[in-house]
Amino acid sequence: QNLCAIGCEVWLLMEVDYDGSICECDGTDNTHCVTLPVGIPDLSVLAVVPNVPDVCSPGTVDVTVLNAGCIAVPEGVVVRITGDATGETTLPALDPGQSTTVTVNLNESLPCGAYSITATVDPNELLCECSSDGNAMVAPFDVVDPDLAVLNVLSDCNVDGSFDVTAEIH
Repeated sequence: QNLCAIGCEVWLLMEVDYDGSICECDGTDNTHCVTLPVGIPDLSVLAVVPNVPDVCSPGTVDVTVLNAGCIAVPEGVVVRITGDATGETTLPALDPGQSTTVTVNLNESLPCGAYSITATVDPNELLCECSSDGNAMVAPFDVVDPDLAVLNVLSDCNVDGSFDVTAEIH
């Protein structure tokens, strides 16, 4: 057998007596090739964009997924975030060639620093696919908050017993 997948079809070549060991009248009809449709989806993560604005909120991650397969993917396929932050959502139905961007809410707030997450579509491999090679993508990101500083604090006493305070904030 020789199976070669091309696009959404597979060619199946069947051959008998490939080494000519059987004595027969006509060996020219010993092969037959058929083209069969392949009804398999193939999901790939195209982009992962973390949106973590500050340490006070968990943030979100935008994940773009493409169905490069030959049939539609039903709604409900899981998109999971793992690594330094976690979260999960599901995809809507995707036709062949269609892509979508879903927003995953992160479960935790992170302190300032450098982090890395992995977005994976169909992490439990419940969907029969052409290949799961493109099902995950890693994305580094930083959480940065402003660092305020109070400088040059001055106070002046007034004759009425009150006082004025001035300061620079950077």
